[in-house]
Amino acid sequence: QDARKLSFLDLDYNGLDEIPLNALRGLSELRELSLHGNLLDQLHASVFDDLQSLKYLYLQKNLITSVQHVTFGVPLSNLTELYMDHNPFDCTCESILWFSEWLNSTNASIPGFPQSYICNTPNAYFNRSVMDFDPLSCKDMTPFKALYILSSTAVLMLLFTAFLVHFQGWRIQFFWNIMVNRMLASLEDESITEGRYAYNAYIIHSAQDRPWVERSLLPLEDEKFHFFLEDRDAIPGFSQLDTIVENMGQSRKI
Repeated sequence: QDARKLSFLDLDYNGLDEIPLNALRGLSELRELSLHGNLLDQLHASVFDDLQSLKYLYLQKNLITSVQHVTFGVPLSNLTELYMDHNPFDCTCESILWFSEWLNSTNASIPGFPQSYICNTPNAYFNRSVMDFDPLSCKDMTPFKALYILSSTAVLMLLFTAFLVHFQGWRIQFFWNIMVNRMLASLEDESITEGRYAYNAYIIHSAQDRPWVERSLLPLEDEKFHFFLEDRDAIPGFSQLDTIVENMGQSRKI
C-alpha cells in the first residue's frame, strides 16, 4: 500500500533489459521515474498505463528503438520533461511515426533534442536526427501497402489454383460430375428422362469389394435395369477419365 504512494522512483544503472509487466502497476501518484542507463529495448504495451500523474521521465542511454502510442501514450500525455536521448532509434513508420508527431506538437521540455535523438536504422536515416524523419512518407505508402497485400494474395491464390488443377484436376472433375448428376436426378421427372440414360446406376467400388458387387448387385440387373461397371463396360481405346465422365453422364444414379 505504501508503494502506491510513491512519487519518485530511481532505477538508474541496474542492468534492466525489461520492465516486468506489473512492476509499475498501481503507481498512480508517481511523478518522476528514472530508468537512465539500463538495457531497455522492447517494453510491454501496458507497462506504463497506471502512470497518469507522471511529470518527469528519464529513459536516456538505453537500447530503445521504438516509441509507439500503445506503450508511451499514457506516460507522455502529461509530461513536463522527457529525457530519451542517446537511444538507437529505428526511424521507420512502424517504430517512430507517432513519436515524431508527438515531438513536433508537445509542450514538454525535451533536453538534448534534436541533436541527441539520432536514428540508428534504417540505413537511409543512419546517424541522422529523428527530426529528419518524414511522416508524410508513411501516409504515401498506405495505399501501396494495401495494393501490395492484395496483389500478393491474388498471386498466391492463382498459383494455388493452378497447382490444384494441374495435380488434382481429374479428381475435381470426377466429384463435379457426381454432384451434377445427383442434382439433376433429384430435380428431373423420371417419366421425362426415361430414355435419356443408358444406365440406371454407375457403380463405384474398391477392388476388395468386387466379389460382393458381382455376388449381390449384378444379379439385380435385367432387361430394364442396367449398371455400369468400369471393369466390364469400359470401351477400349478411351482414357479412364473420359470413360468416367462420359458414362457418369449417361447414368441416372452414382
